[in-house]
This record gives sequence, C-alpha cells and structure tokens, in this order.
Amino acid sequence: MPPTYADVSARGHVLVQNLDANVVHDAPFVLACACEGGALDLAIRRVSLFALTLSAIITLIVALRAAPFPIIAIAITWSGGAAIAHLFAARRRRQHGRFVIDFEHASATREGRTRTDTQPIDKDASVEIVESIDALAPYWLLLHPTRALTWRIAKGTARDLQPVVRLFREYHVVVRGKLEERE
Repeated sequence: MPPTYADVSARGHVLVQNLDANVVHDAPFVLACACEGGALDLAIRRVSLFALTLSAIITLIVALRAAPFPIIAIAITWSGGAAIAHLFAARRRRQHGRFVIDFEHASATREGRTRTDTQPIDKDASVEIVESIDALAPYWLLLHPTRALTWRIAKGTARDLQPVVRLFREYHVVVRGKLEERE
C-alpha cells in the first residue's frame, strides 16, 4: 500500500514550510508535498457568488418591469463572468492538493478533496520551475507526471526550494527552469 501524505508528514524531515506550501522528505525515497491553494479559490467563489446574486436581483427587477429590459445585459455579463471564473477555479483546484512522490515505486499520488489520483513517474515526467507574482514566494514547482497533467507541488524562495529540486535531480527526474536568488 502506498504511503499517504499524513503518514509521511508525521515522520519525515521538513524541507519547506511556508504559508503556501509544506514539503516533507521521508528518507530516502518518499517526498510529501502540500500545496492547497485555497485563498484564490475562496476569493473566486465569494466574488462570483456576489455577481450571481446581483444578477438574480437585476433579473427580478427587470421581470417586475421596474427597470428597462436592456439592463438584463448586465445580469447576463455578470453571470457569464461568474461561470468563467468558476471554470478557472475548478481547473486550478485540480492542480493543487496533497501529493506523495514515491521514488522507490516511481509513482506520484495526488490526494484531492474528493478523490485520489496516482500517476507513474517515468521518462516523460518532469519538474518545472516557474516564476510567481508573489514577492515572498517567487517560484512554483510544477510536477508534470504526464505531458497533459500539471500538479503544483510547492511554492517558495529559491533557497527554500533548492533541496526539493536537488532530490528530483538525484532521482533523475528532468528539471526545467532555474532558481535564482532575488533581492
């Protein structure tokens, strides 16, 4: 049975711990990463709920003929924007979660809110370092277990993420991008 995030995080050595991510190494073969990404998701839900509520109120006012019919365009625009925001948030939510990377069994498991997904770590797997807009955590580590799948496994400074990147390189996982110290 593969290890779970809770098991590894309880007995491992913490490599990265900040507001956005937690990475624990259970030597020698297992890495547990938590990158929930809940703040943006919560903000999108609240703003879109507000937009949908206002859209419903505007539609009711137009239906009662208290406002001219062309104002319904505002409600349609807000509803469309809220739907697009929900799709964006759902796509991004699938990239976040709790992850267990087992180098011994060459597998990566994502423990999401509703389901668990396990992918092999083979020759197509890679880790990508991308810049973030956050000054306190300027880099994301993205794990691509397959070409079509992206998981956000950690976020932090170059100094924080260096040991994690070193582990992936030790286990011959391709790492794309560079970590550069910022002032």
